[in-house]
Amino acid sequence: MNWPVFIISAALIVVFTAAAAIWPDPIYAAMENAFVWLSQYLGWYFILTAAIIVVFVLIVAFTRVGKTRLGPDHSNPSSASSPGPRCSSPRASAST
Repeated sequence: MNWPVFIISAALIVVFTAAAAIWPDPIYAAMENAFVWLSQYLGWYFILTAAIIVVFVLIVAFTRVGKTRLGPDHSNPSSASSPGPRCSSPRASAST
């Protein structure tokens, strides 16, 4: 764990939470102004980022890169009928 980063982050969270508890109206106004500014001037950036991520995932899924096996060469899936990790909780196994 990177302790300096953790301590600084935790301190900022505590300070912001305390300020919001002590002065809720000014903090709410500041957050609302920040949200409006971000939506107005950077909304296109979020949409562009989401579109790039979707295109990247589709490219990986439909090219030979998507066929890359994870794990050692000798490993096989635990069940051919259900891809992914198996859930071992009692509630999940009771429904099957």
